[in-house]
Amino acid sequence: MVTDPHIPLVYHRLVFCPKCGKRMDVMNGTFACVSGEMPLSPHLHSNLCELFVSRSRNAHSVPLNWGGSWFCPGRGRAATTGHKHVQCEACGVYLDEFLHALVELHPHRVPDGKGWI
Repeated sequence: MVTDPHIPLVYHRLVFCPKCGKRMDVMNGTFACVSGEMPLSPHLHSNLCELFVSRSRNAHSVPLNWGGSWFCPGRGRAATTGHKHVQCEACGVYLDEFLHALVELHPHRVPDGKGWI
């Protein structure tokens, strides 16, 4: 297993896929959604760990009005897509800062296996 010394290796909390809500596993030192064939980049992994594993910082809200269907990485519940923000109603965390990376850099296989989101 190759690890980056800057990636936190404390996995005492579950992290869920922001695209499908299923539990993510650690593969090659980063979180990955196995069913969606979507490993996270070291940068996104590190940022999600800061918010949902070590809880060492708060999320940044970025008003962009993304839309779409998203899930809270901390709870696995569907996030609300409101005017300008994507937010988990249960924990209050904004997912805004992750959406660009998730859309542009992290393709996720759809459940029927015939495409990517």
